[in-house]
Amino acid sequence: MQNELQEELVQTITSKLNLLGFVINLVAPAIILLIGYIVGRELHDLFTLEDDALTAIRWALIGVSVAEIVIAFLIKRHLFSKLDKYFPEGTDLKAAVGLVVKMMVIIHVLAATPALYGLLYYILGGGIDGFLLMIILNLIGFQLCRARKSDFDSLSDIIQKSLQSN
Repeated sequence: MQNELQEELVQTITSKLNLLGFVINLVAPAIILLIGYIVGRELHDLFTLEDDALTAIRWALIGVSVAEIVIAFLIKRHLFSKLDKYFPEGTDLKAAVGLVVKMMVIIHVLAATPALYGLLYYILGGGIDGFLLMIILNLIGFQLCRARKSDFDSLSDIIQKSLQSN
């Protein structure tokens, strides 16, 4: 009975965190793309950079985006591998879940920044292809940083301890 309750709770947390990540990493970039298309047409003519400068900016933004996605992934792996160490014996389950949600929001926001870089690139005079490339990097970041059941093995131990103490 406790194992079923524990698995159901972990499944609920995972699905809600994935829904949150979906909104942050898929819906927000779609809105940013729409804003970029509307506003970018007006600002596109104001910023005229040379092709060499624009190419350098594009590669710099791609490099920063990839670095942020890798950092977000490594942070996620590190935090969730040692989740049980952050919570001493008898930690309230709500507090543990709240901290996990906050960590995942930060990780998803880090993984979603390439879309903003794409908007910046587009406004500075870059093409829509660079903007879309940044959104694709954003989607890759979502896939790497989304919540998986295996990430919550440590949380399962905390849930089990919490259920046994009640």
